[in-house]
Amino acid sequence: MADLDPSKYAWTEPESASKAQYPYNNVMQTESGHFQEYDDTLGAERIRTQHRAGTYTEIRPDGTEVHKIVGEGFEVIVSNKKVSIGGFCTVTIAGDSVLEVQGNCFQRTLGDHKQVVEGNYDLSVAGKVNITSGGNMKIQTTNLSGKINFLAGERVVVDSDLVVNGGVSGSSLYSSGSVTAGTGIQAGVLGSLNPVAGISTLGGINVGIPPPTPTVP
Repeated sequence: MADLDPSKYAWTEPESASKAQYPYNNVMQTESGHFQEYDDTLGAERIRTQHRAGTYTEIRPDGTEVHKIVGEGFEVIVSNKKVSIGGFCTVTIAGDSVLEVQGNCFQRTLGDHKQVVEGNYDLSVAGKVNITSGGNMKIQTTNLSGKINFLAGERVVVDSDLVVNGGVSGSSLYSSGSVTAGTGIQAGVLGSLNPVAGISTLGGINVGIPPPTPTVP
């Protein structure tokens, strides 16, 4: 996986690139304190537009642009917008963030994709959920007392072999294939093997270490 450590992409606001020398810096300033600079100092050519409150835009000698808003910022685009970034992009948000897409949303990652959530994670989907993996898939909780719960209104269907390294408990267990248990199967109120009390299978039940030949249903 690529190096996706966000701390390595930390950044701070750059200082002004001003190295103005007389008489190459042309400044126009208003009575309230707004000013415009056209700096032709050799090797330090700049253009800077600044509001008296501190909001400014500065274009540096290498073409870099710094834009700072002292206060709130609004951008309204009536039609479409396209953004192309040739390098990496870092977005730092000191407070909360809300992204609302009122239409469909498509996201594609040609490389690795990593998410780190330091708090809780909630996902709510009103319709269907499909997760497809071309390789292995692993779901785990690192908390020794943590649990993974599967809850369905009708049933949980597993369309392949199921290996459980721990215990299996529930009010009923049904299998259309064989059931193999290394240490035994208990069902019913008194723990007797009773299909009516909770275990039924169309492929036989194997119990014991090692399990015997499957019985005929």
